[in-house]
Amino acid sequence: MAFLTEQSHIVNGIVPLADAFSGTVNSDIVNCEGYHNVRFIYYKGVGVTGTSTLTCVPCDDASASNVGTAVNFRYTNISSTDVAPAIANAATIGTTAGSNGMTIIDVDCDELAASGYSYCYLACVELVDSPVLGGVLIELYNPRVSSEASGTVLT
Repeated sequence: MAFLTEQSHIVNGIVPLADAFSGTVNSDIVNCEGYHNVRFIYYKGVGVTGTSTLTCVPCDDASASNVGTAVNFRYTNISSTDVAPAIANAATIGTTAGSNGMTIIDVDCDELAASGYSYCYLACVELVDSPVLGGVLIELYNPRVSSEASGTVLT
């Protein structure tokens, strides 16, 4: 049986803060070369009217010295528990106002590589200026080589 830590790599993309998405905030940049998929989980706790635009930005290295145009992704919004959410495709989306919600964005790293990039990050641009307690969790998953086969831990 494989454990989650053997199947994916979790990164704290934006540390949870009281006004996490004030202005323009970018998540950490992740290297997608070792994985087929990357998932950005934009989560919020308390927030009344604050909203953001979310875009997955491709880049060629960890310092984003060369960025490309927005990457297409699949996404869903989760605002209540135990309800199957609708899934849609987009390159940029706007979040909804209110407390206690998540937007989950899945990116195909193979499509990212086909466009000439192997790194990416989530750009969060504030639309409505109102504090939102939240953060971004990044999960690189579906490894190209399993840790069991290589005998090493994925990093």
